[in-house]
Amino acid sequence: MNDNLDPNTESSADIKIRLNQSQIILWDICNDRIKNAGYGSRISNLYSELSILVLHYFGNECLQSFTSSLSLVAIKGSKSDAFLLCQATALLINSIPSKNDFNDFHEIVLELARKNPANLRTLFDRGPNIIKQLGFQRWLVWVESGVKLSVNDSLRGEKFFSLQSQESKQILYRQAGNFTFQLLERQLRLETRALFGVTPILREIYDDKREVVKHRSSFSGKLFMLPSAYANSGNREVDTYRAASFHLAAHYVYGGGRFEIEKLKPMQIAIISIIEDARVEWLASAKVPGLRNFWKSFHSVSPDGIATAPSLLTRLSRALIDPDFNCSDAWVQKGKKMFFQARESWSDPRVSRLIGNLLGHDLGQLRVQFNAKDYVVNPNYKDDNLGLWDFEQDEMDMSNQNELMVETTEFKQNKSKNGETQKNKEDDNVPEDNETGKLKTARIEEDNGVLVTKLPEYDYQRRVLREDWISVYEFKPINGTTNYWQVLEENYSSLIRRTEKLVGAMAMGQKLRLKKQAEGEKLDVDATIEAAISYRAKKIPDTNIYEGSTPPQRSIAIHLLVDTSASTGQKITSSDRTILDLEKDATGILMKAVDKLEDPIAVTSFCSIGKDQVRIQRIKYFNESLNLLAGMNISGMQSQYSTRMGPVIRYTGESFKNVHALRKLVLIITDGEPSDIDVSDKEYLVHDAKHAVNYLKNLQIDAFCVALGNQAGERANEIFGKSRCVTINNIDNLPDQLAKIYLRMTS
Repeated sequence: MNDNLDPNTESSADIKIRLNQSQIILWDICNDRIKNAGYGSRISNLYSELSILVLHYFGNECLQSFTSSLSLVAIKGSKSDAFLLCQATALLINSIPSKNDFNDFHEIVLELARKNPANLRTLFDRGPNIIKQLGFQRWLVWVESGVKLSVNDSLRGEKFFSLQSQESKQILYRQAGNFTFQLLERQLRLETRALFGVTPILREIYDDKREVVKHRSSFSGKLFMLPSAYANSGNREVDTYRAASFHLAAHYVYGGGRFEIEKLKPMQIAIISIIEDARVEWLASAKVPGLRNFWKSFHSVSPDGIATAPSLLTRLSRALIDPDFNCSDAWVQKGKKMFFQARESWSDPRVSRLIGNLLGHDLGQLRVQFNAKDYVVNPNYKDDNLGLWDFEQDEMDMSNQNELMVETTEFKQNKSKNGETQKNKEDDNVPEDNETGKLKTARIEEDNGVLVTKLPEYDYQRRVLREDWISVYEFKPINGTTNYWQVLEENYSSLIRRTEKLVGAMAMGQKLRLKKQAEGEKLDVDATIEAAISYRAKKIPDTNIYEGSTPPQRSIAIHLLVDTSASTGQKITSSDRTILDLEKDATGILMKAVDKLEDPIAVTSFCSIGKDQVRIQRIKYFNESLNLLAGMNISGMQSQYSTRMGPVIRYTGESFKNVHALRKLVLIITDGEPSDIDVSDKEYLVHDAKHAVNYLKNLQIDAFCVALGNQAGERANEIFGKSRCVTINNIDNLPDQLAKIYLRMTS
């Protein structure tokens, strides 16, 4: 046996003798593949022996996945990384309990190879030692956490897998059995329910920002999203989670809905949020003695020091929870006085806005600089305050909304992009439309498709979310004609060129404002005032008195949903073509235009046969190229069955889990209102679809609709909002209009 193989494993030569004929044939094929790939004799020789062990212990599928993993690592990383993978697999092979564990291992390796191949060596160098501490399965959890946390950030991955980051150490500590989020979740649920009468839905979230960004919790209704780790919490990590959960519960019980942004500046938003934090905490403490002292123990800011915006806000936060905190700053004293003078009005959340507005105006008059981009809520048990504000209003013009979001949501850096929600079985009440159900992932082979998930459905009459009510099946796309792209080009060549040119010329994205520039579009008012003061004081003024902006940065991903219900099979007047035919053409044209910009795009078709079989076909995934197969999948779409829209919208939210884009968009093309064979109440599925759109909104995903015909448009307006719905009466215009709609969505 090769010296690089684990000496405790059985000889590969002895094992090879016991392989059957089909296994030998597969081994020969895979072995020739690696030998002829040009990776070098060192890899091919080690693979030749190792592959026999993989085939014997884990079976044919695992050998194929291992071979694919090796090739990908060699291509995406290097030959040395591929050799390292072989070595690591050889060392780990006795530690891998089962076939499923082996597949999980290589799926994670593949993901890391695609995103950060440079981290492979660090991972494998540490792998055997950590496995000895944790066991294989717990080690896999730790590795998967590192992959999620280091997406598109190899430096962060390097620190994680080399155990240099606090996050890595804390997650490792948990996996060693000293602390697990699962055990903590039960404790938090029970304690929160006992203290507040609320059973929260808890989710562990992974922040995709760099490590310097401090994690904070977030909430939406009873969905409490807690960070994967609290940096620098020391031996108080569990207490920090408890304090955070109780704080979120206070918002849920004593809050008053979301505040409207209106024309508030980021600093005003931050101050109002601090007042609101204190208000709900005092109300909660009145019901639960001891809570205030518990929260107060996390406030450690000094009463004196430099009066920067972050330090003043942190001191104000402590002064409002600790009346004995004596800060010499006049602004903090004023805030403290106003808050406690309004004690009789604490039951009304409007008092937070009133006091916050006044304090924000005063701080603005003092010319205190506030950098929303760097601002982090303190102390660390507090949430990011995003759940307090309505950042998106349907009645707003889209362009104005985007400009406002640049200004007001810079401090949203801690918002999780993957926070899914779950309806708790212990509580059937759904007090808010933004509560959704858990997406339970499973893959169970069926005769007709694959059951991929069980989803909830919203009953508007009972105001409850029916748990595990909908079964979503995924079917393989039907292969249509191989010349789809050629025919599309022939029929729409001028439209395709025009669309590509139009879309390519658009400067989509968000501009960032730049202060104190040597030249720019307009004067920086603050810098101009400072220069005037310096001039009058006979000092040399700073001549950087202009305000500019960065070019728009593209960061857009879109998931296109195509309704293929039976009604789309109807022929268009004076034409032999159907509605679905035009949907196919429109889809292809849009895909070509978006592909030119390299914007990630996914396409899914859908229909339904009652709640027990909502059917989807993944026409194209985000990470797939615009190839022959994609064209065949589009061409093969067929009209059948009904239109149950809500479950598909919820399911689509999950597709963005590993997609990193500033804007995430879902666009639905449909020719009718939601309907299905097992629902007689026309309003039922409309309300459920609206509920699902709110679910996407909570995930920071915008949903739009192209409604084909007036009837479809009326109900679509109710579901998506008038500003997010376009009605096309002349269906012949769909291919031409869809690209324009995309521009509108992304501008």
